[in-house]
Amino acid sequence: MSAKEKRSRKPREKEDRDTDSSAMTEPQKVEKDPRQKRFDVLLASAIVLVLAGSAVLIAVPRNTSPHHIPAPRIDWATHEARKAEEQTLAREAQTDVLDVDVRAMGGELRKYNLAAAQNDQMTLMEVRTSLVRAVYKALGQGDRPLRALRAYQAYRFVEELHAWTKSGEVSEELQALGGDFITALERNAWCGPPDEGGGRTLLMSDDTLVALYKDRWNDLTGLGKNPAFALTVDENRLRFGFLLAFPFRKKLYGPAEAELTAFKVGQARLATITRLAAVDPTYPAAYARGIVHFQMGRWELASTAFKKHLEEKEDGPYTLRARNYLRNSLSLIQASR
Repeated sequence: MSAKEKRSRKPREKEDRDTDSSAMTEPQKVEKDPRQKRFDVLLASAIVLVLAGSAVLIAVPRNTSPHHIPAPRIDWATHEARKAEEQTLAREAQTDVLDVDVRAMGGELRKYNLAAAQNDQMTLMEVRTSLVRAVYKALGQGDRPLRALRAYQAYRFVEELHAWTKSGEVSEELQALGGDFITALERNAWCGPPDEGGGRTLLMSDDTLVALYKDRWNDLTGLGKNPAFALTVDENRLRFGFLLAFPFRKKLYGPAEAELTAFKVGQARLATITRLAAVDPTYPAAYARGIVHFQMGRWELASTAFKKHLEEKEDGPYTLRARNYLRNSLSLIQASR
């Protein structure tokens, strides 16, 4: 064999080895066992049946008891924009010199709150009259200075309240701004028990605190019906949503205390739902009333409320639950006869 033939043979030998190697490494197709195919088909069918059965179980009305009252839905983007406006007003009251009549009104309001904190009924009656006159004079300066005063006092109130949650000490400034709010916090269980250092935990957010404060400020000054001082829809949603979860409480005594308290709590929630529906038409008021009536053991009123919700909103986020609660209410009515 000549040298030229040897050189031409080597590349062909390498190509043959590469071909053989690729042939060895290529995965071979294995025919699937027919029994395995049947098993896969049966498994897929079973999964489909389970999912379909679950959907049927979810769609069929069942006897279930309601536990949670729906909370109002907050438009947080709109609310944050309004908060920015309130912060601007608070800075104006802090940096600008308010008119003497506006400052005089603020002083009368502080006197009233101090008397309320000390439960001084005589002073309350006296200051109430002078406060009304002061508000009338301050309104001569326009709405904005008074709104700025309210925004600043709300901001300072939240600050003082947070200081109280850390130390447990009620400052005179907190009393001058919030009156007997600490008493209301403890009576209504809107805060946790004191820790070793005397600190407390609040159950409401700062946004809810501001909404509650502004509503009380409007009530004391008589400016609540003035559109310039009206709370926004979202502020009302915040405070009414909180009061649905943690309604006002009044101390009751006697052997039927627990039962009476539950009844009063239900009544308070029904009143809150009515007030919330008046400012927020999107709230499912009938559905919420049905839940409260059910919790109070009023099966007929509950069934009526759930029927009304289903008539008003045939398809919605609470439709299936309303059907389930209605079914349970009707069964309890039948059982009680």
